Amino acid sequence: MRLTMSPATAEDVPGLAAILFEEYMEMHEWTRVRFSAVDPEDRHRYLAAGLREDLTSPKAPLVIQKMVDEDSGEIVAFLQLNERNVPPNPRGDVEPIVKPKGYNVPPMLDHYDKMVTAQKAAMKDIPFLR
Repeated sequence: MRLTMSPATAEDVPGLAAILFEEYMEMHEWTRVRFSAVDPEDRHRYLAAGLREDLTSPKAPLVIQKMVDEDSGEIVAFLQLNERNVPPNPRGDVEPIVKPKGYNVPPMLDHYDKMVTAQKAAMKDIPFLR
């Protein structure tokens, strides 16, 4: 297997969403709680819509790299880096992505708040990327 890494594009969204759907979604308890009542097809569409927005919005402070198996052409992994030197995207210039029926918001917000608090405590004012 020969692997190469390159920037992801909007055309890569189906492969990226498949990785999230098949691998990531079952790894974290809070993710299972948040999406447990969501129809799998709706969950997949929601993940794809978020990835597409992240890849196409010029204001998204993200870098997404894909890892491709050169023999099969399949995306086997990806990495998303948040550029902390860029202000967060208020997403006021795009239509909000509608949460699928059954989406459980409180656990996600609680997890995110704890993650940001820990991040600030550890990093202080040091940017992640320079």
